[in-house]
Amino acid sequence: MLINDIERVTGRRLIVYYCNPDVRPSINQQDAEGFKEILDDIPQGGEYDLLIESPGGDTDAADTIVSMLQSKGSFRAIVPGAAKSNATLVCLAAEELIMGPYSEIGPIDPRIGPENVPATFWAQKKFAEHPDQFVQVKHLAATDAQKHTESIAKNLLTEGMMKGREVNEIMNTVHLLCAYDGENLGTELKRQFYSHGATINAHKAKDLHLNVVDMGFGGELFKSLTEKEVE
Repeated sequence: MLINDIERVTGRRLIVYYCNPDVRPSINQQDAEGFKEILDDIPQGGEYDLLIESPGGDTDAADTIVSMLQSKGSFRAIVPGAAKSNATLVCLAAEELIMGPYSEIGPIDPRIGPENVPATFWAQKKFAEHPDQFVQVKHLAATDAQKHTESIAKNLLTEGMMKGREVNEIMNTVHLLCAYDGENLGTELKRQFYSHGATINAHKAKDLHLNVVDMGFGGELFKSLTEKEVE
């Protein structure tokens, strides 16, 4: 798809954040540096779109990217394929989430260390008092990353997509997106997503009270996203 073609359909400027799955990518601080360059071309205070394709990555880097995106203006997140984990967190900063029949977001589970291991693994309680100090450090890093991610998600939804909703509704969505072991869920909630890679399609995202626009089949935007390659 050509960026100009999509901009003609939407009437908005478009920036693209695409991670090639063949090179084991993850969101990191180098990506945040790259965003400075592409955002320089967006008028301050304007409305624009972010096309995002990523498996997720570091929470601090995602937080930095979110801050940069929001400081520039109001944006929509377009997910033609998959924006998982902390890429989902970036999507929560948008005013709208545009998804289609092949789109998916996922449970927000940060990746830890250069190995990019999901925090879910290291956050297991059995590692809290492990005899190996390295394992204990990994456990603390994972649990801190999870808490940080949950706090960011809460703030983004409270000020954005779910603004004006009751606190319990917002926290229900946050807990379902960011719950890793289910222990922090109240008895009135049921855990829905059990794996790091679980699929949340447009329908499920709407059920979570996210502001989703379903582009469906056949529309101009869907055709632009599926019939051409980005240049």
